[in-house]
Amino acid sequence: TTEPQPEEPQPENPQPETPENPTTTLNPYDTVEAESAQDKYFAAPLSKDVFNYLGIKANGYIVFKDVDLSKGISGLMITAKSDRPNTSLELHVDSLDSEAVASVKVASPDEFKTNAVKFTSDITDKHDVYLVAKTGTVNLDSWKLMPGANVNPEPENPDPVTPESKIGRAV
Repeated sequence: TTEPQPEEPQPENPQPETPENPTTTLNPYDTVEAESAQDKYFAAPLSKDVFNYLGIKANGYIVFKDVDLSKGISGLMITAKSDRPNTSLELHVDSLDSEAVASVKVASPDEFKTNAVKFTSDITDKHDVYLVAKTGTVNLDSWKLMPGANVNPEPENPDPVTPESKIGRAV
């Protein structure tokens, strides 16, 4: 005889297996948690107390796909630590083989610190973002990009039209 199987509880609001637009939730201009990376290579989730982060070994990387960079990029800010001197985290766009857009030094061995680097770039639109550890392991908590300064500059108008210039003209 077979014993009756307990009924599986049904969720009140069943969620689809994959979200319809998984890329729309990532805003690179707000703090992005490292552990939300879509792909990881020589990187593992770690935690200490209630603190979650990713340990990315030297030459390891994490990838965030189809990131909307429509505001451009003028800087990279990371919260990280590393117990090895001269360790850095590089930002690559679209490919690991691409030239690094930026590199941020990670020098704090004891506690997570925020480090940033400013740079100029003409990158816009959607791209895959790669964060690559160099020289040593980078324990990365989060990252964010600073928007570009002149992504959609206002058109220059050397002769602005003022209301006064339209008044008082005889026809």
